[in-house]
Order: sequence, then C-alpha cells, then structure tokens
Amino acid sequence: FNIVAMVERGEDGLAVQDLAKLDVSKLTPLSPEVISRQATINVGTIGHVAHGKSTVVRALSGIHTVKFKQEKERNITIKLGYANAKIYKADTMEDGGDESSMYTSFGSNKPDIFDEGGRTWRLQRHVSFVDCPGHDILMATMLNGAAVMDAALLVIASNDSCPQPQTSEHLAAVEIMKLKHLIILQNKVELVKDVVAQEQHAAIKKFVAGTAADSAPIIPISAVLKYNTDVICEYLCTQIPIPPRDFTSAPQLIIIRSFDVNKPGEEVDSIKGGVAGGSILKGVLKVGDEIEIRPGVLTRKGAESRMKVIRS
Repeated sequence: FNIVAMVERGEDGLAVQDLAKLDVSKLTPLSPEVISRQATINVGTIGHVAHGKSTVVRALSGIHTVKFKQEKERNITIKLGYANAKIYKADTMEDGGDESSMYTSFGSNKPDIFDEGGRTWRLQRHVSFVDCPGHDILMATMLNGAAVMDAALLVIASNDSCPQPQTSEHLAAVEIMKLKHLIILQNKVELVKDVVAQEQHAAIKKFVAGTAADSAPIIPISAVLKYNTDVICEYLCTQIPIPPRDFTSAPQLIIIRSFDVNKPGEEVDSIKGGVAGGSILKGVLKVGDEIEIRPGVLTRKGAESRMKVIRS
C-alpha cells in the first residue's frame, strides 16, 4: 500500500504543506502531507529503571532523550523524553531475509522516499516516542506520559528477574489508562545465554497472563547492538492500529510537561515565555492562532475561588 506516491515534495524530500491547497476535512493520520512532517501516533516506552528504555528509543530514532545534566550524571531518565522516528518499508525483500528485513527507521528529517542498498524505501508511519522514567519516585511523571500514549513498548531486561517493581507498576498504570496496544521487548539478550533468555521468556508470559499484555508479542532484542529493531518497526506497522485523528474540530492539546528556556541571570528585556510540551488530541494549530491555557491561574477573594484562563 503506497501512501506517499502522488504528492508535491520540496528539495528536502518532504511533502509540502500548503494550507491554501489542503482540504483539512480530507486529512487522515496517513495523509502524506501530515506524516511527512508530523508524527501521528504516540508510543510510550515503559518498564523498570535501567532496563534500556532510552536506549531502545535511541536505536529506533537516533535521538538520545537523556539531555539534562542530572540525568547524564545518574544515567537515568528523570523528565519525559521525546523523540520522533519515521518507519519505512522496502519495495523488495532482502536476499535470504524475512518480512522483518523490509522495515527500518530513521529520524524525522529523512525524505519520504529514498534508495539504499539497492532497494527503494517508502514511508509507512511517523511515530512520536514518549520515553518515561522507570524510577519509583518518578511514577507521577510516567503517568503524565501515559495520558497521551496510543500504544506502549514494555521493556524488560533479560539479565534481571521478571517482574521488577516498576515493571509491575507501569503495566498496572497503562491498564488503568485503558491502553490496549502493547509490545513487549525482551532487551539485553546479548548479555545472557540462550537458556536463560528462554527461561525469562516463560517468566514474562507468566507475569503478563490475564493482563492487558496477555496477548502482546514478545520480541527478543539488543537495543545497544540494534538487534531485531527491524522487527520492532514491522510490529509498529502491523500490530498497532492507527489511532483516529479529528482534524476538523477546534484544536486541543494536552500538556504533559513544561520548562523554562531562560538562563540564570537573564536580563528582564530578554526573558522568553515558558515552553509547553504535549500532544494535539484533535484539530489543527496554525502559526498565529490565539490559544487558551486551562485551567489557568487560581485566584482567591475571600471564600470565593476562580480560575483565570491564560491567553497567548
């Protein structure tokens, strides 16, 4: 199924977004004008601390989501991380390969169609990864990320017993959020012998029995060596349905994180506004649109409390 064929493209190989020519009512999450430049499915990485969630995201997107000083010093994810990746499928199968060898992933700036290795690759999905922290004291941060997930990758390290505390808690959290689409990644298989990996596979099946992940596929991978990342790409295309997106309603964005871009000691005249991060649930936001941030600022006058909406 070719979703990127008859579309006008710029010199960068990406589909042109011309609002004067686009009919918003006909757009879908797979419209080339949309997925060429904008991710249309949110996939979270969940699981216990140090099981390789950020490394999985880096293997698929090329982006290291651990960016803050404290995160680098402790080598753990503290804030929600974001990384987009495009998933491609080749026109032909690799000699001696299987169906998975037809899939690969790159960063968001990759052209929609390109030739490599004697094969033509075409864009299939544009995924936004929400990299959640695994530490127990950061559970609230993980729940913020779960609010925008359409699917999740449950990462379980092969060199650790299953389940670990946050493996159980994260799975319980996505069940509460009614997230139905899960893929289990048995990571770090390069660190254990075959028999150990097989024993843990059985332990994982026993752990997820009767949960939302009961029928989820289990993929043995090595995120560091990028072993079986092509299988992850295939399953993201074939096992995870495209979520419905309403482009015609009034735009609504759910904010799941915010941060300050000003440096300490910044002059008053140079101070910039805060940055809000999240996911557009419906509608289309255009440059120049006025936005409302709700619930806003709480004001109290005597026994009366009011919320004042922030407009920008």
